[in-house]
Amino acid sequence: MTESQVEQLNNEMHNFFNPFNSWETLIVRLSKLSITENHATEILGIHGEMNMKELAERLSVTQNTVTATIDKLERGRYARRKKTDDDRRAYMIELTPDGKSAFKKHRYDHLRLTKELILLLGEEETDTLIRIFRNLNEHLS
Repeated sequence: MTESQVEQLNNEMHNFFNPFNSWETLIVRLSKLSITENHATEILGIHGEMNMKELAERLSVTQNTVTATIDKLERGRYARRKKTDDDRRAYMIELTPDGKSAFKKHRYDHLRLTKELILLLGEEETDTLIRIFRNLNEHLS
């Protein structure tokens, strides 16, 4: 790896992620939820109910942050805590019907953007990009 490659990759990532973050911020502004709340509904929508610890790990945030996020989602009637049969002190988090609707809307927006990006790439480039992200995600998590 050369210094030039590091600079080029840094510039390209910067040029990609800044507009992507701006797009996501715009989408979030159009919803009633924050970015963290949207991501929590997305994780719960994809993986189903889970406990607070698992949700915090999947969001890569502290348990205090996920508690505050779930508090807000409960106030907005997007999620609810339910006690588990095994441990009455523990709670499982699940989406309400409103939470499922918010998840579907946010997911639709993400998939729409992904389809737009795929149209810019060929099949081979898309497969390569999938492999690159999979490899990076395995090493970063």
